[in-house]
Amino acid sequence: LGFGRTDVRFELFAYRPDFKSDNPRAPAFPEDLQRGLSGSEPFAGTGFDDGVQHGTLVGVRMPWDEGPAAIVLLKRIESGPPEQVWHTRDVSMYMSTPVHVPGRLIGLSHRKRGQFFALDVRTGAVQWLSAGGQADNAALVVLGDSVLVMLGDGRLVVLPKDAPEPKAAPFLDAS
Repeated sequence: LGFGRTDVRFELFAYRPDFKSDNPRAPAFPEDLQRGLSGSEPFAGTGFDDGVQHGTLVGVRMPWDEGPAAIVLLKRIESGPPEQVWHTRDVSMYMSTPVHVPGRLIGLSHRKRGQFFALDVRTGAVQWLSAGGQADNAALVVLGDSVLVMLGDGRLVVLPKDAPEPKAAPFLDAS
């Protein structure tokens, strides 16, 4: 399932050490972030969702202790719900989380008793499928030009991330 971006914008507000701002447009500094910054922690963060907008709030204690910008609040705002870009029934990602490499998602579908796949990230079209019976589950990680695949039985497999088809990796060959 592919999702497009929502509209994202950032707002930045300055606060005095008492969590009050001289900026009349600055929101009240969130109490949970105040508590997070009350110790020696230099920053604290939380998410928010008001039904219209959602995003992240991060409070940062600056290296100076005084003045109108001793504490800064960064508000990352995402407007609207994510937009579905594509959907596929050709593969399922029930037993593993795919990894993103340039132009594609590589993962393990539980279909056909474990079938590796590559999908085009823009369209969701299947670029290739391996033979079935590969694994029950897997953990995938991108490392340089490769995708490291830790299979559920403990085997570690290295797959070239730009493999044009499954036969490029010996463990994917049905023969």
